[in-house]
Amino acid sequence: MVLGLKQVERRRRLIELMFTGLTEKKIAEILGVSDRTVRRDLKSPQVKEFALELLRTQLRDIATADIKTRLYYRDKLLGKLIKRFGYIFN
Repeated sequence: MVLGLKQVERRRRLIELMFTGLTEKKIAEILGVSDRTVRRDLKSPQVKEFALELLRTQLRDIATADIKTRLYYRDKLLGKLIKRFGYIFN
């Protein structure tokens, strides 16, 4: 399945918004799509790929920070991500 540029960009933006803690309903409003489209996009392989990329970037940024910052964000960030987005990685 070949995705259009609009769909790819929407999915990338969707995952960025999800990582900020917004609800699916609020994300749908921001993107100008239905709740159903947001739910469908969340199950797509592209969103999983984008989420993993963002997670790797966050972890790399934390790993290169000073020790105080690393310890603060390690538990906070990973706890939230796993709790909220664990289903994406199944």
